[in-house]
Amino acid sequence: MTELLRVSRVAKWLDVTKKRVYHLIQEGKLEAVRLGPRQMRIPRDSLEAYMQRLRKERQQELGVYEEEDLPKSPAVQRR
Repeated sequence: MTELLRVSRVAKWLDVTKKRVYHLIQEGKLEAVRLGPRQMRIPRDSLEAYMQRLRKERQQELGVYEEEDLPKSPAVQRR
């Protein structure tokens, strides 16, 4: 089972406010588990997936790609 993180902890890791974390949950960018009327937790897997998506988007904006993301070049034939 994945670790469940408090909203305040996720906000610190992302360097945003708790309000922004709640918005990310409402937008469907982060998953959340409600434990009670005033208790919400974010699964670590959800946070890691969100951060990975952010990294990929940023790399695409900058034109930087990881090796596995690069298009395959055609094989060079030697004579």
